[in-house]
Amino acid sequence: MVRLLTEMGSWEVLEAGDLVRCVWSRNSAPTYESALADEVMVSTFVSGIQELIHSGPLRVESAHRAPPGRAEHGRLLGCDVCFGRKRNVVLLERDAMSLAPSGANLDLFRFLNELARCEIVALAPSTVRERVSHFISSRLNEPTVGL
Repeated sequence: MVRLLTEMGSWEVLEAGDLVRCVWSRNSAPTYESALADEVMVSTFVSGIQELIHSGPLRVESAHRAPPGRAEHGRLLGCDVCFGRKRNVVLLERDAMSLAPSGANLDLFRFLNELARCEIVALAPSTVRERVSHFISSRLNEPTVGL
């Protein structure tokens, strides 16, 4: 599970088999205005995914009730959109999450990945065993160049 926090709420990434559920949760009680803001948050997330990997989600689930003219949502998001669900969810194929974005910069990725890893270690010290395990697994997952 991965969690991304914002001032308004958080994204939680849940992996199960061939599917990845990206769940948006708001920090406050739902209102008409927050439903609209949540819809914008989810739509922006979907748009970012589409731009990065040139593939859309399998489905979007929205916690608020269906608006009139709901067919437009599916056309704009490029997938089936369901309303009245328990949570706001963007459902993706796991394979889509492993695609490199067009225009990806591998050197920048490595630099930022290492920077983030160092910050995580600094923020949450772990045991020696956990640090060694993470170090080895991160090196095993690195792409090899020229092989």
